[in-house]
Amino acid sequence: MGNSPFGLSDIAGNVSEWTLDRDGIYVGTAGSFVLNSPGPASGTDRVIRGGAWASEEAAGVRAVGRAGDAPANWYEDLGFRCARGAR
Repeated sequence: MGNSPFGLSDIAGNVSEWTLDRDGIYVGTAGSFVLNSPGPASGTDRVIRGGAWASEEAAGVRAVGRAGDAPANWYEDLGFRCARGAR
């Protein structure tokens, strides 16, 4: 009940998360997801996913949010998620 297709729950509105992917044109289409999209092969900015509690807009806490920024930047509501693969 309320879990994502991957079995995750309660991920909206916590913190936005850095990803390893470089920022570039998103290859997905509306209403779809791309599993393990690598992003561009070069570039300096990295993808930030998800939403965070400090957002001033309701849409800013959605888990599907996507933006890019330089890894040298930091924000109080930006972090990373510790995860492990299925055993």
